[in-house]
Amino acid sequence: MLQPLASANWLAFILGLEQRLALHGIRFMQVMFGQVIQSAVQRSDISAVLRIIEHMRENTFVRFSTNMLRMVLGLEYLFDLKCALVKITLSGCVGVRLGHKLLAQVGWMVRSEADIGQLPEIVDLFKQKYGIEMKGVDYDYLAELCMQLGAFDMLRCWIGARVARLELLPNFTANSMVVA
Repeated sequence: MLQPLASANWLAFILGLEQRLALHGIRFMQVMFGQVIQSAVQRSDISAVLRIIEHMRENTFVRFSTNMLRMVLGLEYLFDLKCALVKITLSGCVGVRLGHKLLAQVGWMVRSEADIGQLPEIVDLFKQKYGIEMKGVDYDYLAELCMQLGAFDMLRCWIGARVARLELLPNFTANSMVVA
């Protein structure tokens, strides 16, 4: 009879199983690794996520990819964990193509005032490290959400960021954007 895995040993068991099966030609595919990463995230174990990604890089032909990241970010769990996973990815996971769509997905996952407060750091990382910025519609969404939540300090932040971005466009004039 199988005994429940202790929380500290669950990942070692799965990664050991993956290696033993690989010796017999049975390989974990992207979906299976995605499931293991989901389990780690649901346990709020970001260090386990790092170990899984590292294991994939060193021991398999499967790489942590944009699709895997999007799949995991699509789950319902704390925005803190989603931010941590995105920061891990931004630190250089091979196989993840960073782009506006990924940044927009992170922005559209925001659901609370606490979430909104964490987002500027992610937005800055994308912009400073990779030159990727949010689009106008994303700023508009965040401004609307701030209005709904009564987060007026953050509302000013996103409106200010939107205006600063517009000022870089060649046809921008002060009258081309009216903020209510």
